[in-house]
Amino acid sequence: MVRESRRVLVPLHTAPDGDSVGSAVAAAWAVEELGAQAVVVSADPIPRKYRFIREGERAILRPGDVDGEFDLLLLLDCSALDRVGRSADLIGPETRIFSVDHHRRGGNVGDWVWSDPEASATSEMLMTWFEHTSLAPTPFIASCLYTGIATDTGFFAYANTSAATLRTAARLLELGASPQRIHSEVNEHRTLGEIRLLGRALEQMEVEAEGKIAWTVLDDEQFARADAGPEETEGIINHLRALDGVEIAAVFTSVDGGPVKVSFRSRGRIDVGELAASFGGGGHDRAAGCSLDSSLSDALDRVLPCMRRAVERLR
Repeated sequence: MVRESRRVLVPLHTAPDGDSVGSAVAAAWAVEELGAQAVVVSADPIPRKYRFIREGERAILRPGDVDGEFDLLLLLDCSALDRVGRSADLIGPETRIFSVDHHRRGGNVGDWVWSDPEASATSEMLMTWFEHTSLAPTPFIASCLYTGIATDTGFFAYANTSAATLRTAARLLELGASPQRIHSEVNEHRTLGEIRLLGRALEQMEVEAEGKIAWTVLDDEQFARADAGPEETEGIINHLRALDGVEIAAVFTSVDGGPVKVSFRSRGRIDVGELAASFGGGGHDRAAGCSLDSSLSDALDRVLPCMRRAVERLR
């Protein structure tokens, strides 16, 4: 499909993470290796921790800076068009859609859908594509793919890390990816605003259900006091889940009166992917999220009772 296309759109999903950024940049490289033009676009700002990808060999544009028509859309790391935000406005009536995703739940949007829930990350799936297409990633592209895999597996600590995942990571190291640099860029270059925002999130954390539920809220006031942006929230929820005894954690994020974004994490006994899907979202058993077009108070009133019922079912 790429070889039959002239111009290919590669959007990041909203609130882009390492797999979204890494897979998009790597896919764009492959598209151009196969003879088409690729345009990478993001509706949301790219988190600073991924600047080494953003400032590499590929520009990531905002939707308003892109015009023209596209023959093909590569929908990566998500399978619903509402997950790419305003980037969906660039899709024309003749644009074909090819979805590549590793999440168990989703809309399965696309003329063609490649879904592999056994893959640790979309970046791992792309490496399979490259190998079958005889594309040899450059050291930079290998670093993009390694970043996607490493961040989606908690640097190979989560349950989605398989033997195949480690073999793929090893191959990427052989191609020039630097695990030391990637770990440092992602985990050891925090902004002051990011650290302050984490502090405010933890200070406001609520714990209930005998310590099995932890949740917090990040709104305009918290972002202003921390001098941080919504792109600096990634990873905060893992600190809530790390609290001893917590079975399910959630972070509610509200910015400028827009939709409330809810991130879920589970210790393993609660399927947060199913919970997120009940609100139109999706994800994995242990990590998922959704977006609610409501006020923050209404989102809390709708979601928290469901979290409580999920915990009650454990007894």
